[in-house]
Amino acid sequence: MDSRDLRLRLFVGSVAVLAMSLLSVTIYLRPYTLSLTLVALTAVAALSEVIAVEFSSINFSITHAVCAATTILFGPAAGALATGLATIPASFMAHERRVLRGVFNFSQFTLVALAGGWAYVAVGGRLIAGAPLRTAEIPGVILPLILLTFVSFTVNSSLVAAVVSLSSGRSLLEVWKSSFTWTIPAESALAVLALALAQVVASEGIVGLGLFVVPLIIAGQFYERYVALRRTYADTVRSLVAVIEAKDSYTKGHSERVACYSVDIGRRLGFSDRRVERIELAALLHDLGKVAISRNILLKKSPLDDDEYEVIKAHPDIGAHIIESVPFLADLVPVILSHHERVDGAGYGSQLTGEQIPLEARVLSVADAFDAMTSSRPYRAAMSRDSTVRELRRNAGQQFDQVIVETFAEALANGAFPEDPSLAEVADEAV
Repeated sequence: MDSRDLRLRLFVGSVAVLAMSLLSVTIYLRPYTLSLTLVALTAVAALSEVIAVEFSSINFSITHAVCAATTILFGPAAGALATGLATIPASFMAHERRVLRGVFNFSQFTLVALAGGWAYVAVGGRLIAGAPLRTAEIPGVILPLILLTFVSFTVNSSLVAAVVSLSSGRSLLEVWKSSFTWTIPAESALAVLALALAQVVASEGIVGLGLFVVPLIIAGQFYERYVALRRTYADTVRSLVAVIEAKDSYTKGHSERVACYSVDIGRRLGFSDRRVERIELAALLHDLGKVAISRNILLKKSPLDDDEYEVIKAHPDIGAHIIESVPFLADLVPVILSHHERVDGAGYGSQLTGEQIPLEARVLSVADAFDAMTSSRPYRAAMSRDSTVRELRRNAGQQFDQVIVETFAEALANGAFPEDPSLAEVADEAV
């Protein structure tokens, strides 16, 4: 067991001890009565977790809304217990690390519900089971609801970001900013949904729960189809990459490695998940234009002459032309076109300089150069990583963006990449 894995296990164990301790105290201080409605809410929350849609390492579901509604109805003890139990079926359906995943998810969800529930009652939030809010009471529940949402979101995002940071080696703040800041509007909407659900259940009981939740589950399934379509797009891109690699065996795996490096650099620069997704696709496709280049040039066992170099220089334009008519890839055209520009204006393309070059293209330039120098070619041996980093730094401010070079060098120094990195290893951040 390496030190990173040990730290992860110790963290999960600490979270579990804290969750069980606080849950026991809460049940003692604010006991609840088991009811059919409470069981039904727990079952709905569990079903929501099972059918949750994963996108960009984050699970999307209505689980938190159902659990927050349970808290508003029955209080923090009932809400926390229902929330924790709801995680068990989905956690133990996972293929890897079932026990560790299950323990963390139960403990995390329990702590989130406890923190949010105590925040709700601490500022006067009324429990509404059997006594729905009257119109005159609604303004008075706004502050408790806001506090419940804020505290729940803060605890949830912090715990998940900590686990991802421990398992991936990325900084806690970097993980939090890239994975959670963009979810704040959705979390706010879920808070309103939780209050509405609690009010309906308080008025109509289990029947109201069914009428409210079934349409939401159906909507979730439509969203799952949308995510599956996006994954199909990614598979299509990788098929195009395979075409390039079939033509140039010496660059096999090159696009995947460049994508791996680019994704990590993008995250360290604070890219949103959406932006990281786009730079990954751009990196995978950056050499697509080489499909139009002769194999005699691509596989030449000596340095290229001037005429051959001019042919090679056309590949960004060819690649951009190929993808510009594909709607879901068209926004990548500027990145593909300019990934061989230099910050001093001496690159090829449109001779852009500095910040005229898209930031994603500047990232690709560093990642592409690093992989090219550390890979063997027919006419030269691979350079060592240390020598390559020195070369990148020597050309920083001329060929490469200096900030990006230093960001990448720091990542390498901190062991961010194994000797033979793959996208699968870098993306495997789940507990």
